[in-house]
Amino acid sequence: MKHLFRIYILLFMLTSDFKMFADDGPGDGSDDGDIEGDDDPAVPINGKILFLLVSGILFAFYQYRMHRKTSAQK
Repeated sequence: MKHLFRIYILLFMLTSDFKMFADDGPGDGSDDGDIEGDDDPAVPINGKILFLLVSGILFAFYQYRMHRKTSAQK
């Protein structure tokens, strides 16, 4: 039951995150259809994807080793 509750909380957080950052709806743009206006240009993340991938793999490996170490002690 506790495992199911954790899955429910995870799914709730993921879906609420999408809802919070979703499009604000019609009427937020200007008359010419430009919804961005004079905002700063978007920052490209192409240079950071490799760094994020490597750090994610290292974090998963670290968590796996910690899980194996704690399960071996029990």
